[in-house]
Amino acid sequence: MNNIITVPKKGEFVLIPKKEYETLVRRQPKLIQVEKLTTSEKRAIAMSDKELIKGDYVTLDQLEYELASSRAKSRKKTN
Repeated sequence: MNNIITVPKKGEFVLIPKKEYETLVRRQPKLIQVEKLTTSEKRAIAMSDKELIKGDYVTLDQLEYELASSRAKSRKKTN
């Protein structure tokens, strides 16, 4: 295998080319467990792909800002 990228963070992440991954799965099926998606999971992924293409999403920064703002509002005391 070549061109393997490991990103060290919580529970390391390894990125390998798709063909090499497929070869690993074929040769070592017990080593790498692959879950089959249900019809509803496939549908949800397709919907999210369409939303992403349309730009109908929020960034992580936007989400964190909105969550922090809503927490700050709920913490205000009312007298």
